This record gives sequence, C-alpha cells and structure tokens, in this order.
Amino acid sequence: MGSSKIGRPHFCYMHLVDCHSDSLWLVELYRAVAPGCFAINGGKDMSELSVNFDVNDIRLRLIDALDLVVTSGGYGEFLKFAARLPSYSPRNSLLIFSQAKEKGFTPTIVMGYKGWLSRGRHVRRGEKGLRICVPVIAKERGNFDSKEVEVVKYFRSASVFDLSQTDGEAISEPLVPIFLEGEADEILLDLCVSEVERLGFSFYFGELAGSNGQTNFGDRTVVVSRNLPPRQRVKTALHELAHATMHHRSDIAVSAAELEAESAAYLILGSLGIASEDFSVPYLVRWSKGDTQEVAEASLRVVDFVVNFLRLYQARIVDQASDGSTLEGQVA
Repeated sequence: MGSSKIGRPHFCYMHLVDCHSDSLWLVELYRAVAPGCFAINGGKDMSELSVNFDVNDIRLRLIDALDLVVTSGGYGEFLKFAARLPSYSPRNSLLIFSQAKEKGFTPTIVMGYKGWLSRGRHVRRGEKGLRICVPVIAKERGNFDSKEVEVVKYFRSASVFDLSQTDGEAISEPLVPIFLEGEADEILLDLCVSEVERLGFSFYFGELAGSNGQTNFGDRTVVVSRNLPPRQRVKTALHELAHATMHHRSDIAVSAAELEAESAAYLILGSLGIASEDFSVPYLVRWSKGDTQEVAEASLRVVDFVVNFLRLYQARIVDQASDGSTLEGQVA
C-alpha cells in the first residue's frame, strides 16, 4: 500500500539520546514528533509543562484512508462477497472466535459445510468444526387470529468451518495487513505492560499460532507473540491493552471489540508520529466489511482511552527526563 494512496501522515522520526532535565528538549520533542497534534504550554519548570492531545486529525486521516480503500475497484468485489457471508450473533461470534483461538488460528471467513460447497470449496477431511447455537424455528398460529407466526422452539448445536479449514476455488483478499517494521519505542512498550498489570492481568511474550496477541479474561493474561517485529510488537501490545481496558463485558460483539482495539492502537501511534496504516487499514476494513461508518463510530468511542494513555506516556517521559535518565527508545 503506497503512502500516496492513503494519505500517510508526514512526521519526523527521531531517537531520544542523552536527554537532560532542561524542559526545552521535551518541548522540541513534541514539536518534532507530531506537528499539529499537540498544543504545548511550558514554563521554566518541567512540572509546568503540559500537552493537550487532539486526536481528531488522526481520526480523519484514518477514515479518509479507509474510504479510499473501500471505494477502490480492486476491493469492491471482495466487499460484495463479504456482504453475502452468513452473519452471526454476538454470542456465536464469541464462540467461533474462542474455539478458533484454542485451535491456533484467527477466524476470517466462516460458514457451514454446504455453504462452502456452494462457493466451490470443500472442508478438508479430518477438520473439526467450530460449534455454534442455531435456533430451530417453527410456524404456529396465533391465539387470537389465524395468522402464522415464527417462534423459536429450541436451540441445537451446529458446526461451521473457517476458510483455513477448506480447499477449492481461490478466495483472494486484495489487501492484507502488513507487519510494521522498525525499532520499538521501549518506553511506550513498558507503559503498555505496566498498564496491563495495573488492570490485574499478567503480561508476557509467548508463542502464539495464528495470532499476534491474545487477551484472556478468564485467567487474566495478555500474551503478545514474541516472533513479531519490534514495532509491530508495540502496536499489538497497545491493541491488547485496549481489549483489557474496555472489553470485559460479555455482550460486546467481537467485531466491535476488534474495531475499537485497532482504532485505539492506530490513534495512539499516529499521535506519536508512528504510521501504522499498512497494518491497521486492511485490518479495520476486514472487520468492518468495508463499513467505514462503523470504524468512525468505534474510533470515537475510544478517544478518552487514547487521550488518557497519551497523557500517561507524556508523564513517563517527563519523569525519566527529570531523573536525568538516558532515553534510548525510538519514538517513531
């Protein structure tokens, strides 16, 4: 995905080395890292320095990038295909997602055995389905008139299968998430870890099959794949922190949770001058099935979380600078 196509923000990239307690370096840091995103008020004392974060510009850049992708000819056909896919209730979506994670993959396109056959693909021999609950509906006559109405008699269990469990005619997605390359901002990563732990979760890097990160509310763990490139590792940690902070409710749809978590990671990185469109835009388009309004609404819901986190990040930098520490993390 070329930057000219999606309006990639033009930010400077810099290392922080040999930082001193003088507050001027921090003012210059914020001016350099994200021009136009911060309003800075600083006095002679470091404690007087404050930053007002405005993420709306970053939100608008994201929606513009999504709109451009969705309206492009290459993606239109895939979105038409996606619109015809079966839709699942939030409860069934959660069942599908959790079972797929247990099997070591992230679900993408899911449907029943016959559904795959009708699209020229077949489930591979030996594949175990993902179990969902399906209502059994019958028609009955009403008590006070002769009209027939549909009523749910009971629920039965049924199996669905992910695209990765099938073979046959190719179903190509013209846009796939690309890992972020480059060095990690270690201060940002450390803050993610400390915030996850403050919420009562254990954070660790581990081996994950078919997934970059995982937040488990049952055993209160957050795992990020140790095999990711350093900068992608930070983005995934932000994504999982958003899950741990905002998605403890059992009634939230998986798609809504994913849109919120990825939007939050994108807005935080964008506010710090780190471009993540190559991963976030395809990810958000996939989970929204091209409905950019859903992404716009999700990104609005996470603004408070984003701004609060950015203020914590600012405070962490100020604290380290006040201590005379050397900051070796890369900001962008």
